[in-house]
Amino acid sequence: MGGWAIEAFAGVRRHHRDVDIAFHTADLEAFRLHVQNEWHVWANTSGSLLYLEPGQHLPATCDQLWLRRNADESWEYDIVLHSGSMDEWVSRRDPDWSMKLDDATWIASNGIRYQNPEITLLFKAHHTKSHDQTEAPPEAWRHRL
Repeated sequence: MGGWAIEAFAGVRRHHRDVDIAFHTADLEAFRLHVQNEWHVWANTSGSLLYLEPGQHLPATCDQLWLRRNADESWEYDIVLHSGSMDEWVSRRDPDWSMKLDDATWIASNGIRYQNPEITLLFKAHHTKSHDQTEAPPEAWRHRL
């Protein structure tokens, strides 16, 4: 997701502040058990952060988690939660917009599944941030399109 998906597609390297990962909500408890001893897990609910104790239920309106090693460290992971079926992608901005997961994503040569760049750019266009701007010339994209 995010900048990593754009980088993988375009082949243009840039600095990343965190890693964006998408998880199906059905896998959330297994993921939390896996990370609970090494990472602090925070629920992001409409811009408000809530620290989640191990085993604490996720707020009903939460669709994103942030992870960091401890309170003194920077955020390292941005976990986006998806509630559609296991083979379906559903937009977080408009739940009426959905498609087969295979149509919304692609698998890079490294074996990682990335969100299609047009979906990523549509999402990023809503909240453009300075670190999403690039000095890369348009030619960097041409070999991929």
